[in-house]
Amino acid sequence: MKNVQTNAVRSSMSNDDGRSVGECMASDFEESEQQFYKAFHDDLIHLEHDMHNEEGTSNIVTAAVKACYEFYDADWAGVLTADPITKMWSPSVWLSRRTGWNSETLFEEYEVFDDYPRWVDSLHTGQPVIIEDVSMLTDLSESEARHYKKLHVIGVIGATFGERPTGFMVIKNPRRYKENPDFTKMMAFVGLSTLYLDELFN
Repeated sequence: MKNVQTNAVRSSMSNDDGRSVGECMASDFEESEQQFYKAFHDDLIHLEHDMHNEEGTSNIVTAAVKACYEFYDADWAGVLTADPITKMWSPSVWLSRRTGWNSETLFEEYEVFDDYPRWVDSLHTGQPVIIEDVSMLTDLSESEARHYKKLHVIGVIGATFGERPTGFMVIKNPRRYKENPDFTKMMAFVGLSTLYLDELFN
């Protein structure tokens, strides 16, 4: 009887192909990682091809935002530019599933740093903001929770860039790869480099 019970426990912890639950989870994670980095590689190659001879800085920043929007299958992607002196930030270029390019947005013209403590910490540390599900967070400040509700945020990724200018590449409500900020960080770097060049020559 003991052997029967032991076999039943082993069976419940195994997949149809004999692998354990842990092995199946590890395999699924590895496959997900492979999918991410294949998409990462393919999209970077596509972006480089499209932008290879592009000299317009605004077009390059726009392409980086669009690449993020499509890569993460997001509701919204854009650049938030921060002013450390006034301690305010505002969207400078964005793409919305609902309204398109640089049109109506739920952001105020200027948002105050104090309302987003998690993002201010990110500016100081350089670590990306990764929130897969806002409703699961237990450490949200009242102001941050209020603004997420106003902005219809379910999940969000934010990657910092620069010191001059300073800000974020932001992905709102990504439908895939929501736990991995690497592509956002890469596009933030592209946007930062372009903004620096624009500032240098203008």
